[in-house]
Amino acid sequence: MSTKKVKILILEDDFFDHKNIPDKFAQEIYNKNIKNFNEFEIIISRLKFSLKKNFLSKFNNLKYIITFTTALDHIDLHYCDQKKIIVISLRNIKKKLYKVSSTAEHAWMLTLLVYRKFHEIEFTKRKKPIGYQIKGKVVGIVGMGRIGKMLFNYSNSFGCKIIYSDLNSIKISNASQVSIVNLFKKSDIIIICISSDENNLNYINSKLINTMKKNSILINISRNWIIDELTVLYSLKLKKIFGYGTDFINFNNLHKVFNTKNISKIRSNYNYISTNHSGGNNIDAIKYVENELLFHFFNNIYKG
Repeated sequence: MSTKKVKILILEDDFFDHKNIPDKFAQEIYNKNIKNFNEFEIIISRLKFSLKKNFLSKFNNLKYIITFTTALDHIDLHYCDQKKIIVISLRNIKKKLYKVSSTAEHAWMLTLLVYRKFHEIEFTKRKKPIGYQIKGKVVGIVGMGRIGKMLFNYSNSFGCKIIYSDLNSIKISNASQVSIVNLFKKSDIIIICISSDENNLNYINSKLINTMKKNSILINISRNWIIDELTVLYSLKLKKIFGYGTDFINFNNLHKVFNTKNISKIRSNYNYISTNHSGGNNIDAIKYVENELLFHFFNNIYKG
């Protein structure tokens, strides 16, 4: 007599390796024709879906949400607590993430593109010097966690002077820990890589931004609500800072400040680059973290 398989709903199927799920589970890819959501005990997701109460309330038998992310702001954690739904994320395999460098690499890519003013040198004939070299500049890293330490190594290899700010006291050779206020005043290049928790809302406020050097740049690899985004964009528009690169932008703020929805025009006239939350979104990283998290879940967490 065969036992009924536990059903798993996979919300995002692109590049997903279904072999990571043991045969004793039944897999189904999300589609709009699903009628009985109560069949599913496990949801597997990335960032495309917003897992809020209005969606999760369809699942009366849901026990686990597996999300291949470190940030959890796309999930209604309060609702999950109420319904005793366990959220499994990349935070469950923190030690494994030290092999993943893609987000730090992405931050450094943005740094190079903005500091050399790539959008101008890409199409402009060589008439005048454009941008700056990084060697010898002061790099200020906000958040000396996993990504911050990788960025320290990149900055150090480029011959930069490195200062950093962190809520914890951390000792690092060839770098100085300073207050967040002094970091913004002294840095030529500021890179934000703190966690996207709710308690970091507007952590980088207008007072800090207004102390930046005129020829400095700001790189944000965290969420846009970590900073006072409007102040940053107005500072860029008024040439109070040299440039801004980010992996997460509120386009409504961008359109409001620059009075246009033409992104190419903004990039051409101002030293601005944004990507669509792409820091960890590459083939190597996705494959590795999905393999590791699913192995950890099915071998160490799921009890059946």
